[in-house]
Amino acid sequence: MNGGKLLLIGLGTPSTSASAPTAFVRHNAGQKFVEWVAKRERISEFWRHSSACSGSITESDRVVLFRPSASRMDQSGSAVAQAVRYIGAPLSSIWIAHDEPAVTGVVDVRPGGRGGRGRGSGRSDAEGVRELHEGVRSVVSALGSDEFKRVAIGVGRPGHRPSNVDKWAQEPLSLRE
Repeated sequence: MNGGKLLLIGLGTPSTSASAPTAFVRHNAGQKFVEWVAKRERISEFWRHSSACSGSITESDRVVLFRPSASRMDQSGSAVAQAVRYIGAPLSSIWIAHDEPAVTGVVDVRPGGRGGRGRGSGRSDAEGVRELHEGVRSVVSALGSDEFKRVAIGVGRPGHRPSNVDKWAQEPLSLRE
């Protein structure tokens, strides 16, 4: 099915319908990015649910787009692994788009390997070591590899305690954002 196409996967919390757009909250930046690509490729009206890979798929002659249907970002890895097998995509053709608590609107493309950690990647723990995005961690675990590319989309940071980042990421974007 792949035929040399790119497989672009948007992580987020999915809508309840294969054809409906994803809710516009920070946590869904990856899925919103994939929906934007679908519009650019003129295939946005062709989303279809695939039980073979637990999500919604649409494709053009250049790219296969996939939105996992996992209800939680940190559980999306198995659906991604199913899609990779179903589509027959080699790791070198896989791109994972996700939200990143970084400067709003900054898009950071990261190579595979090392968890794809680039500048500003994830949150730091007490020792300053970067944590891997939970959705990406789920994908790495399910694929058994981190040799895929990442598109990290900056959604800003809350102005208050960093412990509230997860809750804040589920809130709708402000008009300024």
